[in-house]
Amino acid sequence: MRLQPHLVDALLRHHYREHTRELDRLLGLAIESSRGDYLLLTPEVKAELGRARGELSALRRSELPAAPGDGLGPDEVAATLASAGGNVTQAANLLGVSRHVVHRLIRQHGLSRK
Repeated sequence: MRLQPHLVDALLRHHYREHTRELDRLLGLAIESSRGDYLLLTPEVKAELGRARGELSALRRSELPAAPGDGLGPDEVAATLASAGGNVTQAANLLGVSRHVVHRLIRQHGLSRK
C-alpha cells in the first residue's frame, strides 16, 4: 500500500500525545477506511485527528505542566546571577534549575549575565 501525500502531511503535523500507539491507531483507521492501493486521508481519519486536536485544545493552560523556571521572575534571576558573579552554572545550582533554563530566563527577561 502507498500513502497519499495529504495523509502523510496530516500525520506529520499532528501533535502526538501517545506517540507510536496513536500513530498505529491512525494508520489502522486509514487502512480500514481506505479503498484500493492507497491509504487516504479519509473522513474517519480526519475526524480522529480533529478529536485528538480538540482534546488537546480543551486542556486549560493551568492543566499543562509548567516549564522549569516559569515561577522565577526577572528580579530573582538577576539577583541570583549577581550573587553568582555572572556564573550561569552557579546560578542554576542556586535556583535549582539547569543551565539551559537560566539561559532561557536571561533571554526571556532581557537580562545580562553581569
